[in-house]
Amino acid sequence: MKKSTLFFFSLLLLLISGCAQKENTIKRTDLADGDELLANSFERENGFSVYSLPELERSEAEEVVENDLELKLSGFVDQISELVEEHLVTEEQKKTEESCSISSMSGEASYIHSFAVKNKEELYPIAMSSQVKYVFNSNKKKAYFDRYKLKIDNSAITGKYNGTDLEGFVLALGKMINIPEEDILGELQVTLGKTKEELKNQQIVLYDTYDKAKEKKGLGKKIKLTYAENGILAKIQVFLQDYYQA
Repeated sequence: MKKSTLFFFSLLLLLISGCAQKENTIKRTDLADGDELLANSFERENGFSVYSLPELERSEAEEVVENDLELKLSGFVDQISELVEEHLVTEEQKKTEESCSISSMSGEASYIHSFAVKNKEELYPIAMSSQVKYVFNSNKKKAYFDRYKLKIDNSAITGKYNGTDLEGFVLALGKMINIPEEDILGELQVTLGKTKEELKNQQIVLYDTYDKAKEKKGLGKKIKLTYAENGILAKIQVFLQDYYQA
């Protein structure tokens, strides 16, 4: 067979594959502009394969997700991981102990990514972990984005927040999940202006649409700051929960 013919058939297969993947994605009309990039859903005949794979390289885990679980992670998942790394890693703090894990059964699949940051004193002042979960509805033959969780754990015993530019970071996280800056900036600035005494053991919810989303069967979002007993920031948490299962 001539090379030109082989090229034609290869190109045709790619086009067919691309079209099939595009048609496999469920079009959502209930989401706000931009939110369709966060909560992707797919038509599929069968549930997920069963896996329990800890301690994977990131590239290995993403290959399993795409090729074996036949899922495509929403783009914001990697984008947030890159943002977190940019925020936490400095000349004095280096990324270490990065790992991914995958667990799945027929009705659900979960992907976890985590890493820690080590300083010059060989201590680990701050770390991140994120989880994204999909569920499969066997009656409707559809797989849905279910939830996303991000947690930044800061070692409060260091007496400080060990990331860079906390205000800018939180606003950037909000932007990643399509939250307008003006919706969180006021409460964030009030919080950052408080004393350590005022912040002792406080949980500050900067943004929360869970109740509204549950009522409308839509996408809920939440950003929360948790302070330790000494008034130092201990956790930054970001949550997405999709209540849509049409």
